[in-house]
Amino acid sequence: MKQTGVTRKIDELGRIVLPKELRKYLNINPGDDFQITIENEKIILEKYSRLQNEELELIHLINCFSSITNYSIYLVINNKIVNTKMDPKEKKVKEEELNVEETLNNAEEQPQDEQAENAAPMTHEEELEKELETAQETIEEQKDKYLRLSAEFDNYRKRTMKEKAELILNGGEKSLSSILPVVDDFERAIKTMETATDVQAVKEGVELIYNKFMATLAQNGVKVIETKDQPLNTDYHEAIAVIPAPSEAQKGKILDCVQTGYTLNDKVLRHAKVVVGE
Repeated sequence: MKQTGVTRKIDELGRIVLPKELRKYLNINPGDDFQITIENEKIILEKYSRLQNEELELIHLINCFSSITNYSIYLVINNKIVNTKMDPKEKKVKEEELNVEETLNNAEEQPQDEQAENAAPMTHEEELEKELETAQETIEEQKDKYLRLSAEFDNYRKRTMKEKAELILNGGEKSLSSILPVVDDFERAIKTMETATDVQAVKEGVELIYNKFMATLAQNGVKVIETKDQPLNTDYHEAIAVIPAPSEAQKGKILDCVQTGYTLNDKVLRHAKVVVGE
């Protein structure tokens, strides 16, 4: 027991004042409870704690039970054996075993990240090797993406070429189908002309077939390029001859069409061959 060298007198009410330094050192605050214990001729003041009081009662019960049963029973608090009647050597051995067990448990429960922090720092060569490994993984990933994208583009190109080829081969299917009825009319007209004696009737039949054919072309976007009394337009006309104009007003204009021209959806299929006056 440590002597402080401090003495105090008791007042009329039996009170004693503890020095400020002692209260600060022992963390004694106003309102704290104290337990008074008498040992021989000494009065001992201890900070009262309900838990501490229950521990003392439990220790007393354990010691009594051990005396009756001869079993070695001990109470451990914070890796300390608090049984007062336990053999000192046995107590020391048990406490050492408890400390070793706690150390092993703490080592097993230590998080991996803490172990990584405690690991030795990597050398410059190890850091470079790690960066190289990361770079190689990135390259492999980008290479895989490139191969997938290249394969997808190749499939798209093949599919587009196939569709284009089919369009070229079968693009005129609709137009040709619309012309077939006109062909049928021509076949019937030729068969009729073999025995026909009325030339005028044959002529009218051919004209009907011609008009039907021109109507079919118009339905498919084909139009005749106008030439009559039109000024020469090299976008649509091709002058194959130039002759003196009958009048001043017809100079530079088309006087005759030698071959009819056609457009498909405003695109020239064939220029009209014309004779121009000068």
